[in-house]
Amino acid sequence: MRVVINVVAVFGLGTNAYKQPHLFSELIDEDGNLLPQEESRFKRRLTSEQGRHDPEQEHRLGGGFNHTAGQWEKMWHLRKQNNAIEELKYMPSWGEFFEKYVKKNRPVIIKDMFHEGAPAMEKWDDTYLRKKFGDMNIDVEFEKTEVRGGPTERTTLKKFIRSYMRSHYFQKDKLYAVVPFDHNDAMLDDMRLPDPLMCEEVALQSFTLWMSSGGTSSVLHQDDAENFLIMLDGTKEFILADQNQAHDIYAKEALFPGTSSVSQDKVDFEMFPRFADVKFVWGAMSAGDMLYIPYGYWHQVTSHMRNLAVNIWWGHEQDHSWLDSDVDLMEFGNPAKPMPYTFDEMKSRHAGAMCTPRASAKVRSDELVDEESWKHFVKEQQTRIARGETPVPHRQFFGINSADIEL
Repeated sequence: MRVVINVVAVFGLGTNAYKQPHLFSELIDEDGNLLPQEESRFKRRLTSEQGRHDPEQEHRLGGGFNHTAGQWEKMWHLRKQNNAIEELKYMPSWGEFFEKYVKKNRPVIIKDMFHEGAPAMEKWDDTYLRKKFGDMNIDVEFEKTEVRGGPTERTTLKKFIRSYMRSHYFQKDKLYAVVPFDHNDAMLDDMRLPDPLMCEEVALQSFTLWMSSGGTSSVLHQDDAENFLIMLDGTKEFILADQNQAHDIYAKEALFPGTSSVSQDKVDFEMFPRFADVKFVWGAMSAGDMLYIPYGYWHQVTSHMRNLAVNIWWGHEQDHSWLDSDVDLMEFGNPAKPMPYTFDEMKSRHAGAMCTPRASAKVRSDELVDEESWKHFVKEQQTRIARGETPVPHRQFFGINSADIEL
């Protein structure tokens, strides 16, 4: 499940805690947050109520003791014992990008290459955004550490811009805007597709603007799409983990699908001991950088300074050649439910090497295909092939006319 609004990282509890309302209701505040002084007592009572008295189970539930190395540190600090991400200092063609990264399920940073011909890089300062797009209605969030269901307010972009930098100076209102602009052709007109996406076979799904004064911290999560994160202003730091580690990431236990149960701000190795075995890659990005995050790859992102970034979620019309929609991504790495193949092996079946060059790097809203429609298309293609029929190009399937795109 793609996460476009902020998502929760349950503070050392996981789903089981929410299955004990007669206990949990006594220990939370009016906003539904666990009272800090009650955390240890809650874990002890939960262990007792569930009849888990053996030492191994009690250790799994944990107690949050500080003798465990790295206990309560931010997730970003785990980069210290992991490898840096690969970086490219040139813009690859689709052929190279597909063979080395998409098909091999490898993330990569393309450094300082999103500049030429993209108006957003030069124009999107606060004054321009306020004047050009200020009347857009947006949802503003009040927590920079992602929390699904946290406080939000419907307002306009210009009102947000007048307020959001105040949090940088006064640490008062922690404002954060997540702005999908799939249906805003004026904003799309300021974007340009990076060269690796300049193929008729690439299906664009969604564009989202992320805007804050810095200090945001995403939950560890994954998306059901290929992903380019493009940095327009500020810096971001990130850690990534491959899909095969979902079991050690505690994906199945998470309250919300596609997220980890482990808090990004206070890692609890007592509660989640398998998390210590997760192997990450890490990196940092600044204006002009592009991060490729493969389909389903786990990622956690922290931002600094005035922060402006755009996500492009996308697919390829040959996704039917590799994507097994019946496989539960949350079960990869679970020894009790072994998969017939690793995610890397599944992705290696990708037959999307073909690239018919697009006539323009500009994007129109009516050529975007939403996530659910794309999943339907992929399954429909697999059904056609199973019947011995020829797959249909996605532009024909969705009635997208490339000739209508203004050069």
